[in-house]
Amino acid sequence: MQVSYIFIFLLLFILTGVFHIKAQTQIATLCHNDSVTIYYGADGFINAYNDAIDGDVITLSSGKFNAITITKFITIKGAGMELLNLGDRIQEPTILSGAFSFMLTADSTKTVTMEGICHEDSYINMKGIYNTTFIKCSISEFRGYSGGAENVNFIHCKINSFTSPEIASIYAYNSYFDQFTWSNKTTANYTFTNCIINLDWRSSRIKNSYFKSCIFVEGTNYNYTNSLDLTNTAYNCIWQQNSSTGAFSGVNAERNN
Repeated sequence: MQVSYIFIFLLLFILTGVFHIKAQTQIATLCHNDSVTIYYGADGFINAYNDAIDGDVITLSSGKFNAITITKFITIKGAGMELLNLGDRIQEPTILSGAFSFMLTADSTKTVTMEGICHEDSYINMKGIYNTTFIKCSISEFRGYSGGAENVNFIHCKINSFTSPEIASIYAYNSYFDQFTWSNKTTANYTFTNCIINLDWRSSRIKNSYFKSCIFVEGTNYNYTNSLDLTNTAYNCIWQQNSSTGAFSGVNAERNN
């Protein structure tokens, strides 16, 4: 009888240790219809993505996950884009590590959502990104390509480096863009609302865009005059550190400073 108690105690001890290890690792959950599959470790996101199909939802715990190129119309939900002190507990961010691309095939009936994700290193290529929404994400760098960026939304996001795709329709709300570069070949249409845009010194004149309640900040070596092309509309905006002459001159503008 005594031996049985010892055996049970040891078994519980081992199982407790196993559960503790699992609690400390990265966890990815794939939801497909009514079926839920769980994956562990740094490649948990990759494994969940490989098993996913359009319309599925992948939920990621706090921790660092290796990234994978996105070719499926799915929803990816993380634990947050930054370290949060919630008083009774600390919430770690969900981090995607490594360069990857969006290489979607245009389909107006399908969408991609990425929420609560921090991409801390390297870059993301926009080789083909359609009907995609980023919510509360912190992105190290977005690189624009001619592959297309149609109906892309940024909501409460922080982008540390952004190069405009040549062809795009992009909407941003309550977001921050650092090192914002507008390519000379860009024919994109942008709508920015309540955003801060830190212009990179390589930027050329922004075109075909609408800005409402935005703040433009010039980079250290920014020296373009009249950076907003006459094709833009700016309402209730501010241009800081104005070394340019007449930042809003000739633009369809109202209540700007």
